[in-house]
Amino acid sequence: MKVIEANGRINGNGRLVISDSDRVMFLSQISKERNKSVVIRVKISGKQRSLWQNNYYYGVVVALVQSAISEEWGETMTKEDVHELLKQQCNWVEKFSHHTGESIKVARTTTSLSTVEFEEYLERCRRFAAEFLNIDIPLPNEQTELVL
Repeated sequence: MKVIEANGRINGNGRLVISDSDRVMFLSQISKERNKSVVIRVKISGKQRSLWQNNYYYGVVVALVQSAISEEWGETMTKEDVHELLKQQCNWVEKFSHHTGESIKVARTTTSLSTVEFEEYLERCRRFAAEFLNIDIPLPNEQTELVL
């Protein structure tokens, strides 16, 4: 699927505003696509996930899942492998084949998630870890008790 994009903003009156240069380029590109079906989508930019969220994810969530997989399954996985596993289990989109009627789950990237979307992903990861690995991942800033 070909994608034609233009950046803009919604003004105080709720109207879409695209800069003159972007508008000219956008209209020029779409005018070349005569008699074709299109999907119009407006993506509202949100604040990207924070460095703090990223550090919590890799330093706590991924590390604890990595350790649990080693203990429960006897498998050694890299942090990147664990990240891919978590994306497959907790951040996927379902794709349908119109030809066969079957569907598959395809992992989505986490890099473009907003802070809110990333927190929702983290919650799904914690739930996955609890259900499938029988571990509790502490919430950010939650104290854990160490037994020495």
